[in-house]
Amino acid sequence: MKQKEIKSKKKISRVEVTTDTMTGRGGISLFVKYLSGIKIYEILVEHFMGIRKSRKGVSIWNIFKQIMCNFYDGTSRHLTCFDEIKRDEGYRAAIELKQS
Repeated sequence: MKQKEIKSKKKISRVEVTTDTMTGRGGISLFVKYLSGIKIYEILVEHFMGIRKSRKGVSIWNIFKQIMCNFYDGTSRHLTCFDEIKRDEGYRAAIELKQS
């Protein structure tokens, strides 16, 4: 199964040295690009597609992307953090997640 393309207004096209200060989550966009580049989503979808009973809700690859970004971010170990970051527009944009 192919990964759906998320249309974002701005995407990273190159990485360069800068004097700008990055936030604590500044590297998460690069991490998302890395995960897409190694095609980990395709492997996960292939193995876990059977657990999804309907097409409603969030896609399998999107769930794994959020989980891996949460591991990378490391600011919270609680499942309730997903409810909190769901409302964070900056975080959604950083991980290229559509508003639900």
